[in-house]
Amino acid sequence: MTPRRFARALLPLALAAAGLARADETCAPLDKAGVAALFDRWNLALATLDPDAVAQRYWSDAVLLAEASSTPRTGTAMLRDYYVRFLEKHPRGRIDSRNVQLGCNHAVDVGTYTYSVMNETGALGEIAARYTFVYAFRDGEWKIAHHHSSAMPEIAVAATAAATAGTHGETAASAAAPATRAAPPAGKGAKGERERNVPAARDSTRMFLNNEASPPAMEFYPAEARAKREAGRVALHVCADPEGKVVGEPRVLKSSGSDRLDAAARRWAQAAKWVPATSNRRSVEGCTEVTAQFRP
Repeated sequence: MTPRRFARALLPLALAAAGLARADETCAPLDKAGVAALFDRWNLALATLDPDAVAQRYWSDAVLLAEASSTPRTGTAMLRDYYVRFLEKHPRGRIDSRNVQLGCNHAVDVGTYTYSVMNETGALGEIAARYTFVYAFRDGEWKIAHHHSSAMPEIAVAATAAATAGTHGETAASAAAPATRAAPPAGKGAKGERERNVPAARDSTRMFLNNEASPPAMEFYPAEARAKREAGRVALHVCADPEGKVVGEPRVLKSSGSDRLDAAARRWAQAAKWVPATSNRRSVEGCTEVTAQFRP
């Protein structure tokens, strides 16, 4: 199911969960730009590094399903507890793709985002994820009634891919390494030696598939293969330029066992939309691995 269809299917459920508007209820004005502004307010709350400020962006009965926690966070206290730890990573988010569905005093925002995080050593990295925000208007203001975030499956595959952050010649290990801050001036002794060995600062992201804008692989399922009920998975190595356009011919890493399905997977990869890799906040050429599945 595409993010747009998912958002449309989710809207009635979200409205029921958050409380349907009465027939005589006045609907607060909100457009797609207003929904984007609500995300920006949440993102600015993250920038304060104050868990109370972030928790206040949610209604007291909101539910947070976070990828970094196996426990559903319900209520202000549990939300705050989650952000106490999460804000230690200095997170910042940006929207990569979104679809918005508007209702009376409710809105659903579904898409993909990337947020930067910092680990305990000060190394910087980025995580791409899928998200759902359900906003509800109550008592004169908009807040989050539901927030769900989950890891991108393509990124899990890409972690083992021969990706590049700048050129094809870069190794997978260096492309997958998290960004780090520059070391302070070296001191004396073992500590100074460790500081001298800290890598230079790097801010990079891997390329990944834009699911929302891409056609499903099954649209490329050959009629002859369908008639013979051929099925299989094709693992591909795909490279794209800084504009997200495929460079060269996608390479089959693991065949489905069918030449027809392998060729169909390459055609799908050529037609798919790719979010380019970045280095120092600039789009660059990069590569990743992705799997196309065909079944009758």
